[in-house]
Amino acid sequence: MPSTKTEVSVASHLSLLLVQVIFASLPVAGKLALEGFDRLAIAAWRVLVGAAFLILAARLLHPDRWWLSARETVWALVLSILGVTINQVFFIEGLSRSTAVNVGLIIAIIPICTYAFALLLGQETFSYSRGLGMFLALAGTGQLFIFRGAEISPEHLLGNLLILVTAISYSLYLVLARPLLTRRPPLVVVAWIFVLAVPVVPLIAWGRPWYPPDAILKAKLSLLWILLFPTILAYFLNSWVLSRVSASVTAVYIYLQPVLSSVAAVIILRESFGPRELLCAVLVFAGIHLVSRRLIDSPRANQVHT
Repeated sequence: MPSTKTEVSVASHLSLLLVQVIFASLPVAGKLALEGFDRLAIAAWRVLVGAAFLILAARLLHPDRWWLSARETVWALVLSILGVTINQVFFIEGLSRSTAVNVGLIIAIIPICTYAFALLLGQETFSYSRGLGMFLALAGTGQLFIFRGAEISPEHLLGNLLILVTAISYSLYLVLARPLLTRRPPLVVVAWIFVLAVPVVPLIAWGRPWYPPDAILKAKLSLLWILLFPTILAYFLNSWVLSRVSASVTAVYIYLQPVLSSVAAVIILRESFGPRELLCAVLVFAGIHLVSRRLIDSPRANQVHT
């Protein structure tokens, strides 16, 4: 029914917007958490807390469907490596060796990589309007980061490369996760993706100080924020909406992060919002419109999976 399509469309857009609001806080929260916690310990905390909370929620909310078949488990393991192990470990390692500006600039390639993977794997067909939307959003984000000043010094090279691997890995995760997410409840899928990372990530952090007694309150609160929002809530919402719209639509919203960061800087830090930030916002929203308008036009994109 038309009304159902509209509801799903609005819910999907709002969920994607909320995910980007949450993820936009991650580089800053991560930098603050790093002032008191070991970087690999942060990754381990995210996996353990995320796995425990999500699998419990999946068991309670989907008592008859909270398990995966053997074949689905193998597929979830691949997704776990791409979306959790590589994504979280390489991200925190890269963030600790680079700058927030560099991270934002490199992460901006995720929508392009996601669209390319979706085309290669036959999930989507090429569209000039979608390609133009990607270009507009990238242009808006790119000019903002370039004028803010990216750091390309040798000391940041390794960090930048780690973030690049993270971006490519997460792009492939978005594309490969969609078929499983359309067959199983998103909460169940994302729960098992985290559970399957438990034997790996905490092992990487073995011997690290997981909870230093001298960690300052600011670092503790930042870690708590990372666990509750960029980990549990954002992964679940992203998986939920990915089961309803294409991977490229999900990914293009990443271009909102610099816009949201600028808005936060205006509100919290009293920075100015000038013509450059306004141009970035206009281009990003125009790009999102071109890429995501098929959410309403395409019946497949609006299909609700239960």
